[in-house]
Amino acid sequence: MKTIEYKGRKFVYAEYGDSSKEPFLFIHGWGVSPFTYKDSIQELSSHFHVLAPYIQGVDDLKASSDTLAQFMDAQKVSSAVVLGHSFSGIVAAGLAYYYPKKVKALVLIDTIGIDFGRSNFVWLITWFRHVLTLLVGRNRYPVKSLRRIAIDFTFHILFYPHLLFREVRFMLKINLSKIIEKLSMPILVLEGKDDVLVPKEVGEKIVKLNPKAQLKIMPGGHNWSKVDVEVLSREVTEFVNSL
Repeated sequence: MKTIEYKGRKFVYAEYGDSSKEPFLFIHGWGVSPFTYKDSIQELSSHFHVLAPYIQGVDDLKASSDTLAQFMDAQKVSSAVVLGHSFSGIVAAGLAYYYPKKVKALVLIDTIGIDFGRSNFVWLITWFRHVLTLLVGRNRYPVKSLRRIAIDFTFHILFYPHLLFREVRFMLKINLSKIIEKLSMPILVLEGKDDVLVPKEVGEKIVKLNPKAQLKIMPGGHNWSKVDVEVLSREVTEFVNSL
């Protein structure tokens, strides 16, 4: 991880790939850091200059968008392809909404934040089901990847539980629908076919909300993009090359 200071603010981030390549902003999901996504980021860096900021305690979409925009300014990146997975799909969409000129294209992977009538209690039960799928079943995590996410999440739950709970409250109350409707850049929506946490109907709703969005259903569960990194890189690269 690297650090950079800009206008009195310190940013922590991971960086991979040649700086002469297409800028790519990779925003990590809830409860972890770029460390969990290391394999995905490294694979994408074959085609892009990947910057992965470390964000914590997001509970205001405008504030998080301001932070990411400032991070891009610190890196002298005027515009980038922006990817968000799960909770960070909310953050990525917020950046695209408040700073559309900074987002060349948007990649949303198994994004939380689109209302489909699930109660908070059902969310809790579904989250436990999701954790079980990491350990057993056909979409279970490889041992190396499971170890990485376990280390990352344990660190955050031990040292930053208040920030995690703040983000949970935020993600349970936000509805991205009106924001998605107003986005003007191309959007690639990738949904895991067997995702128990975010069903493919969420992706179908996004493409109905925005004609600029295209949906692809991918094999695997909620974390397919952390495991099938070559597939992720291929889909993203083909999308960007088509712009």
